[in-house]
Amino acid sequence: ILVDAGCQYAVWQRMFGVGLNINPDETNLLLAEQPLALQAQFDELIFEDFGFASVCKWPAPALAATGLGPAMVVDFGHEFTRICPVNYQSRSI
Repeated sequence: ILVDAGCQYAVWQRMFGVGLNINPDETNLLLAEQPLALQAQFDELIFEDFGFASVCKWPAPALAATGLGPAMVVDFGHEFTRICPVNYQSRSI
């Protein structure tokens, strides 16, 4: 969950600039979104602050299980663990 947009901006700025060396206005972004994330803040970062050409947002559990069929996706994070069942069409339940 996005708590501090300024901190997220700093992390993404370093990742996109130094780490990946990309030009966002020439790049399409695939974002594995987390359930309950504040979408408006992410959209502002993606389009207004960084200027990405486009974004495709997909729930992280479904993205992780794409093509696997029925699955149980376990997402271990820094502060939490999320478990999500995924049906045969790679959609979270």
